[in-house]
Amino acid sequence: MSKIIPRYLYHLTNKTNYEAIKTSGVLRTSSNDRAFSNNAIYTVELTNLFKNWQTNKCWGNNNLLERLIKQVSKTDPEIVILKIPTKNLNIDKIRIRSLNQLFKPVVEINKINQLKNKYIAKEMATVNHLGKSSTELSNLKSEIINKAEKKFIIPSLEDFISHLPESLKNGISVKQRKLLQQRKEAIEYIYLEDIPASQVEKIGEINFKNLEKYPEFNKLKPFNSIFSKLLKGTPQEKSVFLLNG
Repeated sequence: MSKIIPRYLYHLTNKTNYEAIKTSGVLRTSSNDRAFSNNAIYTVELTNLFKNWQTNKCWGNNNLLERLIKQVSKTDPEIVILKIPTKNLNIDKIRIRSLNQLFKPVVEINKINQLKNKYIAKEMATVNHLGKSSTELSNLKSEIINKAEKKFIIPSLEDFISHLPESLKNGISVKQRKLLQQRKEAIEYIYLEDIPASQVEKIGEINFKNLEKYPEFNKLKPFNSIFSKLLKGTPQEKSVFLLNG
């Protein structure tokens, strides 16, 4: 299997979910992904992810790692990373897809939103506030916002998802991994069965909420800081330098 799939896959979750895994004895599939029709466990291979993580290198501008981390820490800021050996996985139950392509619609939606907000701010800056009541200013802002919404049509995420190709909605066979590797895309590995907790190893955890309080936190390279701390003391720590690419 090693020629088809990496030796290990990694699953990001939060501490609350990890405690549930320990209690139940199972890493269960979930249906959190609206673009995927089956329950599944979503994993990555770190070297591949770190090489191909950016749709934009800047923190706060819709890159893959930011979206993954914020999604994981939405209900609990304690992030946990799990290591899963692939030798016991059923290869016929593994699908793959490009994270870069999957997140493109979200990036486009955010770009349109940014343009709309810039337009509103620019139009409001031209308004003469002198002698106008708060009600009049509020009405003017409402008019400008209405114009902006007509000027910048923002599709819903559901619209984008409905138009996704099947290769992104439900992935392709892991046996086609080389195809995505050749395109230099970050690959998501989707496993369609539960995994026993005995086959899952926690290799690190951090508090995302308090991350910026750590003296080693680097605002210019936040993901280096996040994964250096998350993977500290593990063999995987040495792959963090790939984030500089």
